Amino acid sequence: MRVRRHTFLFPKMGISWRLSAHGRAVVWMLVGCTCLGVVNVAIRGVTQKMPVFEVVFFRNLTQFLLFLPLLGIRGVAMVRTAHIRAHLARSVSGLAVMLFWFSALSMMPVAEATALSFTAPLFALIGAAVFLGERVGGARWIATATGFVGVLIITRPGLQVLDVAHGLALASSVFMAASALMVKRMTRTDSSGVIVFYMGLFMSMLSLPFALAVWQTPDLLVLGDVFVIGILGTAGQLALGRAFSGAEASSLVGLDFVRLPVAALAAYLMFSETPDIWTWIGGLLIFVAAMGPRRRRRRREALPSAGVEAKAG
Repeated sequence: MRVRRHTFLFPKMGISWRLSAHGRAVVWMLVGCTCLGVVNVAIRGVTQKMPVFEVVFFRNLTQFLLFLPLLGIRGVAMVRTAHIRAHLARSVSGLAVMLFWFSALSMMPVAEATALSFTAPLFALIGAAVFLGERVGGARWIATATGFVGVLIITRPGLQVLDVAHGLALASSVFMAASALMVKRMTRTDSSGVIVFYMGLFMSMLSLPFALAVWQTPDLLVLGDVFVIGILGTAGQLALGRAFSGAEASSLVGLDFVRLPVAALAAYLMFSETPDIWTWIGGLLIFVAAMGPRRRRRRREALPSAGVEAKAG
């Protein structure tokens, strides 16, 4: 099958390039991971001023409110779906991710938490093969395992004793992988906008009881911080939704490594946190592990005999 490609041109600069459906999915994945990397550092700051459960509630409420103007303009048809139960299940999984992840960020350095979250590709690859029936080649298995070794290198100094924070970060990775696989299946019938809308709606409702149990009325400055987190988080989720609609989940989740340099830089600027040498060595290993299978896939797409199936962008 012929692969559909988009051409991007900048005639004044004399630059042009072509992206396949998988290439566009990679771009969306990188945009989403960059947004979420910045959000993670912002969450670290906000959770020092507001209970974690309350931060989770306001973050999801912001996401829901951002869609209301569009809903008023385009009508209910914009978010119509025949899979409301799937959206509810995705929201339950997403809420678990946020509760575990936000709690971990409030208790440990951002770069270390980000490194632990890189275990998600391993869980996602297994889940994609078992539950989605995706064919996962040996190269991806090796690359994912290599990336996991990189994570161990990064966290080795901090994993001499597995504390509550590390356990929370690892638990969030399990649910993060489950959420990614759910989104992959849901994008076959619903747009990323519909998925993110119901995430904001259901996760706001589900997190409200937890927030009320520890409620502390925030000041306007903290509310503003949470609103910015909601905007960037929503943008990141929309970008990830577009990414998973254009390529196999197991081929994209490895690109999550982008969050490491983004989080490390932002954490340094905001909190003067400086990752040690193990973070950068492990991060480089994860980078190489994630990029290898993608380059081999690109070469296969260039060959008509490869029979590569085009994916929707």
